[in-house]
Amino acid sequence: MKKNELRREIRGKIAAADPVFKCKAGRIIEESLLGSALWADADAVFLFISMPDREPDTSGTHQGLTRFR
Repeated sequence: MKKNELRREIRGKIAAADPVFKCKAGRIIEESLLGSALWADADAVFLFISMPDREPDTSGTHQGLTRFR
């Protein structure tokens, strides 16, 4: 399977996913990231905010940036 085909398939599955599932998936991603040693030890972080209604909601990761202020 080519990369573009795989992306299209995954995007379709995410778009069809239940909103509650997307919310839970986003929280799991956030907890995993914010709880990691790599996050805690990072001097700089590039943060990706997910697209509403198209991807799991990861907007809460910005809360983890408060230690950089």
